[in-house]
Amino acid sequence: MMSGTQYKVTMDDVIVVDKIDGIDIGDDININKVLLVGSKTSTIVGHPTVEGARVILTVEEITKDKKVITFKMRRRKNSKSTRGFRRDVAILRVKDIILNDVTLAHELTSPIAT
Repeated sequence: MMSGTQYKVTMDDVIVVDKIDGIDIGDDININKVLLVGSKTSTIVGHPTVEGARVILTVEEITKDKKVITFKMRRRKNSKSTRGFRRDVAILRVKDIILNDVTLAHELTSPIAT
């Protein structure tokens, strides 16, 4: 769902992902594919995912990324081209981290969600 990218997140982290169709600002997104949940006292590694673990994200902003410029020049031919591209991105904030229907946000340090 998150365009095949893994993110290491903690509470109140802000991540920038590719735009997800069908979401608006203020919507909540549930991510159920959590690969690892860690705290100060224990670490749970999924095989391949951790059962009952999920991360709740809130959409804060939908915008465009900074412009990427591609410049092609063919030497000794007086031929060149310049193009720009801005991808659509969504800015998400981690609202809550849940393991087996218990909010463990105050003691979790690094869950990794895909």
